[in-house]
Amino acid sequence: MKCENSNPDLETLCLRINRGDIDLQPDFQRGEVWTREKKERLIDSILRGWNIPPIHLVENSRSSVDEVLDGQQRLSAIRDFFNDKLRVDGMIQPYDQTIAALDGKSFSELPDDIRRKVQKYSLTVINLTDYSPEEPAELFYRLNHPTTLTSAEQRNAFFGAPRDQIKKLVRLFESLGCSAETIGFSNSRLAYDEIISKLVFIAETKQFNRKITSGMLADRYRETRPFENRVISNASDAITTFAQAITSIHESAADSSNRVRFNKATLLSWLLFSLKNLGLNPASFGKYIMQFELLRKQANIDAHGSYNLTTTLISLFNKRASMASTDGGAVVLRDFVLHYFGEQFGIVSGSIFQEVNSVFSYTDLSDDNLERLIGSYRWGATLDA
Repeated sequence: MKCENSNPDLETLCLRINRGDIDLQPDFQRGEVWTREKKERLIDSILRGWNIPPIHLVENSRSSVDEVLDGQQRLSAIRDFFNDKLRVDGMIQPYDQTIAALDGKSFSELPDDIRRKVQKYSLTVINLTDYSPEEPAELFYRLNHPTTLTSAEQRNAFFGAPRDQIKKLVRLFESLGCSAETIGFSNSRLAYDEIISKLVFIAETKQFNRKITSGMLADRYRETRPFENRVISNASDAITTFAQAITSIHESAADSSNRVRFNKATLLSWLLFSLKNLGLNPASFGKYIMQFELLRKQANIDAHGSYNLTTTLISLFNKRASMASTDGGAVVLRDFVLHYFGEQFGIVSGSIFQEVNSVFSYTDLSDDNLERLIGSYRWGATLDA
């Protein structure tokens, strides 16, 4: 891969962006997430003549459009300022009398001498050419690894079949109506990509009793080998059934207060439940999700009352529902509880419900005893319950 430096001025860069010669949001990039305050600080740095980090552009020989590998947020802020969508904050510290006099001004309102100074401000641009497919992705990963990018955002730069397969499943998830309104959170910072990549990883490895680290997923994304058709097909079926179940819940909910809300941990668990039990009837699945959520609410109400097996299991689920969604022990415990009540409500078959009830008819009821019992089943060592 060749890395060639150039130093265009900001006016030239903005002209190219507005013309479409530079793509700020190729597939591997996240959305524009900088706050107004962060954008204003960048403009303040430019007004002070301070250096800002270089931009990396990938030459796309097929479209003749340069794609931003690193520096999307910076270029977006500069573009917004040049297009009068951003104003100078003259009160940013350290205080500068000249900049303070510009407070509240847009780019077109700047004095001529200062506007020309901004237009001529040069920015180092590193142009990447003659690269193999994996090289820009690896550079993006290394450039952003130490920053506040989420793991999913970092992995999203890995061109290749695994990333494309995950993104296709995410689009399916969203096309079936899964959104902040229906499940409780959006795909901001690629949250859906994060959960679905873990689901597919579980479908491929056929186990979920170990912690799925960001390093494991990054290594899998680095590979050019796609996920097998069986893995993607099963994940797709699981996602579709879950999404249809959620749709049935929202169609039957009298008002928004009755709707189910998930976090990343519980969403992974419900998708995993769907994956393990392919072929569930969506309407029945949706009804079970509602029944289980009612139990969770009731367990919170009974938190200071007398405990029975139901409230203890639900309480244990709730405690682990706030833990990291990839923590092996938490995923195993949540899945066991979902299977136990799934048998009780007739959504899945098995003997866990009867066995657990039998054991705790003569054993002290406690979190520790429950976790020891779950451990004895080697739950999560295989996708089969």
